[in-house]
Amino acid sequence: MRIGLDVGTTSCKAVVFNDVFEIVDSRKSNYTTYTEQDGYATQNPSDIIFAVKEVLTPLIASYPISTISLSTAMHSMMLEGDFDNLTEMIIWSDTRAASVVSPGMYPEVYLKTGLPVHPMSPFAKLLWFQSHEPESIALSVRVRDIKSLVFNYLTGEDVIDYSCASGTGLLNIHDLTWDSDILDMVGIDETMLPKLVDVDYVASGLILTDGIDVHIGASDGCLSNLGLGAIHEGDFAINLGTSAAIRTITSEVYINPEIQNFCYYLKKNHWVVGHASSNAGNVFTWLQSLFAELKYSDLGNIIHSSSSDNLIFMPYINGERSPHWDGSDRGAFLGLSRSDKKEQMIKSAFEGVFYGIRSLYELMPVENTGVLRVSGGLLDDPAMKRLFSDIMDVPFELINYDEAACLGAVKLLFGEDVSLDVERVEPSDKPHSKGFEHYKEVAKKYRELLVLLRENK
Repeated sequence: MRIGLDVGTTSCKAVVFNDVFEIVDSRKSNYTTYTEQDGYATQNPSDIIFAVKEVLTPLIASYPISTISLSTAMHSMMLEGDFDNLTEMIIWSDTRAASVVSPGMYPEVYLKTGLPVHPMSPFAKLLWFQSHEPESIALSVRVRDIKSLVFNYLTGEDVIDYSCASGTGLLNIHDLTWDSDILDMVGIDETMLPKLVDVDYVASGLILTDGIDVHIGASDGCLSNLGLGAIHEGDFAINLGTSAAIRTITSEVYINPEIQNFCYYLKKNHWVVGHASSNAGNVFTWLQSLFAELKYSDLGNIIHSSSSDNLIFMPYINGERSPHWDGSDRGAFLGLSRSDKKEQMIKSAFEGVFYGIRSLYELMPVENTGVLRVSGGLLDDPAMKRLFSDIMDVPFELINYDEAACLGAVKLLFGEDVSLDVERVEPSDKPHSKGFEHYKEVAKKYRELLVLLRENK
């Protein structure tokens, strides 16, 4: 049996798969993200390690595990000194570096790394430390991410895979090396970074127990496509979680300065390209802070029975990544009147999220000629699913499978395909809300308003 271990943004999950990739058992452990200071988002590395141990220990004791394959969140960074940690783990949603980077800066970094310059990237985070806390850089002996932290704990080895490294903004994806010019820009050298290895790298011997191999795996976003089976040229996958992303797999590096798509390494001759949004399920959390009595179970009735009329929500309450990669972007309700109630605002908020996803779909650098697979709990409610379908106006396959990254981590090493239950969702051909054509018109207006908002920041 094999374990897929996914160390994500909010929790750590371990899933046991049998030899035909059926789920046998799983464990999950949450950890806290600290956001006391505006723009900061950090986690205690000890909490992450505790969660890893908490989910693995009972599963290793209960099943004959042969391999653990890792999936981890991208764009994290921490600084280590000789004897202690100089920083907490700074995760992707930390936007403090917005004070030192802005859209259009360092175009050569994007062309080398495939990662648009944005506050989420370790490249930008290191620039922030250079500007605000240079002593931390001077005292550092190691720059880590979540992957190298966990793999070092499990095996004692200090390595990072090309996939997670391609999310740092420090890896030259054309030759798969730490880029010396970029390292000079951020004030570190290669000796401070983990050794680079390919995604099939396996360490023999788990510190927790003997006889289990540890497979380094890749990043959670890349592995999600693999787990969902969106693996052929032209296949797309959309994940609607706390944040959102749309991805496809190509056979070569694809970088387009016009649309600023990301390009991450998955495995040899396989690259994941696409766009990401910082605003999806977290918009619901924000709405709960405004309307304390709001529950997810209320959304279906609100979406089904309410009209947002001419109200349009620009969902950039957490800044934004694609397509402008601007951490200082902000949200807005447009067309708000005193007659609007909370129901109109709530429905408009989710319409805004879905218009944003549609705009990213239209900006994909390659054409969707295969399947479009959608996953994530945001579409659990039938009314929410219909709203998404009507706004997207393309057929898709909805997959109710929460373990895509864990499954992808195991599939990466063993190369097996897995059949998942899918629900085919077609665009509506009946009037819906103010009419199906209404969404097409608002989608066009949404794109125009986005341009105006950016011009008047």
